[in-house]
Amino acid sequence: MTTIPNLYGTRLSSFMTKYNIDAKEMAKIFGTTPQTIYRWINGTSQPECLGMANIALTSLENSYSLVSGEMADLIRQTQQTNQRNYELLNN
Repeated sequence: MTTIPNLYGTRLSSFMTKYNIDAKEMAKIFGTTPQTIYRWINGTSQPECLGMANIALTSLENSYSLVSGEMADLIRQTQQTNQRNYELLNN
């Protein structure tokens, strides 16, 4: 019997580690239980097709959210720097 690598579980675990998300939080995001998240990570089960679609969408949304948050911070920092420079030049 050939064993199929648990690529999905490895990817999910890496994502959770990278963003410091625990199984309870992931379960809320995906609308499942922490036990199911652990099953996915351990490879004892995998998400159903609809679950995979939801996970892909959630991943995409999170990516955009992270990028948007970083961009908002950069814009805010630039505005603050511009304001300080303006004040320095006009005082």
